[in-house]
Amino acid sequence: RAHREVYCVITDQYGNKVVSDIAVLTCEEITELCITTQPVSQTVALGETYTVTVEAQGDGLRYQWYFRNVGANNWSKSTVKSNVYTDVMTGKRAHREVYCVVTDQYGNKVVSDIAVLTCEEVTELVITSQPVSQTIELGETFTVTVEAQGDGLKYQWYIRNAGSNVWSKSSVKSNVYTDVMTGKRAHREVYCVITDQYGNKVTSDVVTLACESVQELTLTVAPTDAYAALGETYTVTVEAQGEGLTYQWYFRNEGSNVWHKSSVKTNVYSDIMTSIRANRDVYCVIRDMYGNKITTEIVTLNLIMAVEAN
Repeated sequence: RAHREVYCVITDQYGNKVVSDIAVLTCEEITELCITTQPVSQTVALGETYTVTVEAQGDGLRYQWYFRNVGANNWSKSTVKSNVYTDVMTGKRAHREVYCVVTDQYGNKVVSDIAVLTCEEVTELVITSQPVSQTIELGETFTVTVEAQGDGLKYQWYIRNAGSNVWSKSSVKSNVYTDVMTGKRAHREVYCVITDQYGNKVTSDVVTLACESVQELTLTVAPTDAYAALGETYTVTVEAQGEGLTYQWYFRNEGSNVWHKSSVKTNVYSDIMTSIRANRDVYCVIRDMYGNKITTEIVTLNLIMAVEAN
């Protein structure tokens, strides 16, 4: 209300009006709002405390600091509401910009200069040694290493198994990816994402863990139709080569369109011919330890009818 002017309009019951003189309300002690000491940019080591100060003159001053982290386009309102902005230098705060808005009790505002909080020990994130593809024997240990420089590094490995299009996050979170070569891991691809404490990321090369001893899954002897009379034994055999083979037979009875999973899990499908098994169709699915599979052709268990003697 400093230097406010006032006057009064007086009206009687007949509608007549008179206007008073103008009076000025002068305040003797108003201090003009201005910044007397601007905040100053600083260079601080990681873990040390920085202190940025703004000094101002005015009545009933209030302070509001704003900050913007490196790489950001937007300013954020700080929780600091005094004339001193102080904290410990961390990677997240490296190269942060700050300024202060000072408001007096009359609603006047002044904005300070921008100060930059530079961190003197920030190391640029780079990969210094890429991981290398390897060929390993089954049962042997493989070790894939990535080397990098930077501050507060974290590592995350990703894997993709042979024949898959999907990358999965590994549980390994160090710069060394090591394990024992198994069939499941044969020809696995891996890479590492490295992150520093400032949120910067680099991605390593993709490398392959080849296995020397993997034998390709191939069908060497296909099953053929079997023939047996009621009560006789029929036998259908399949032969394959590969690593850690498993067998699963499927059957469909005569006149049915539905296939059933058999309890037979060897390379030989054999039983006694009965009327329910007569002219049954069967086939086998063969899998190796790496997830590869072969499905055989369908063969038939033919019933031989007995010939009556003359």
